[in-house]
Amino acid sequence: MGARRVLVLTYHWPPFGGAGGNRWVSLSRHLRELGHEVSVVTTPVFGALSTDHRDGVLRTRALGGGGSLPPQKAAKGAHIRKVARAQDAVPMVG
Repeated sequence: MGARRVLVLTYHWPPFGGAGGNRWVSLSRHLRELGHEVSVVTTPVFGALSTDHRDGVLRTRALGGGGSLPPQKAAKGAHIRKVARAQDAVPMVG
């Protein structure tokens, strides 16, 4: 299988602490090492990192805070489907 574009939709991403965030960071890093292009859509609730842009991280209120949808439901939404199509990406929801 050739390199793929992967879109990760997750509420848990640093600076969120704990296993939830670390799991997706590790998986994304390993996928990049295998030659895949990884983009991440997550919540801004926990803040942002200075490396977000470099690492392909987009923070949106659609994934957390203020009555937003959990990632599983947001992934079915028109906006997220549009992002996935624009990225020509395989969505991974966590």
